[in-house]
Amino acid sequence: MSSKNIPVTGDASLKEDQLLMRYMDFPKFIDMIRTSEIYLASALEFDDRLEGTLPEAIRDMYVHDPEVISEFGKVLIQEREYLNKVITNISCWSKGSGDNMALWKIYGGSKQSVAVMTNFDRMVQLKLNMRKTR
Repeated sequence: MSSKNIPVTGDASLKEDQLLMRYMDFPKFIDMIRTSEIYLASALEFDDRLEGTLPEAIRDMYVHDPEVISEFGKVLIQEREYLNKVITNISCWSKGSGDNMALWKIYGGSKQSVAVMTNFDRMVQLKLNMRKTR
């Protein structure tokens, strides 16, 4: 497990004052407060087999586009997707303050869970470190 500032990508339309919310269990919340780090789950940890797969247009480029093949080599698309999952770490936040019972069930799910609310600007001001699992 490594701790460092990691380049962050996200929704380009996200406004600095956009309210963000994340459900987490209480021990993860305490860990976040104690360490000033946001845990990033490996894309390999997700149960959804489609999580981290490439859109069809991108898959097609890896197979048929000579420039892409020249840049990245001719690799089976399943291997390319696996390699992408290996290097991808994720922390999912919802826009807005509305409760999402599906996310609560997945990420909160117990009586010892909390909903953390912030905004993008506040996260940047805190300069929280991102902690990867791999």
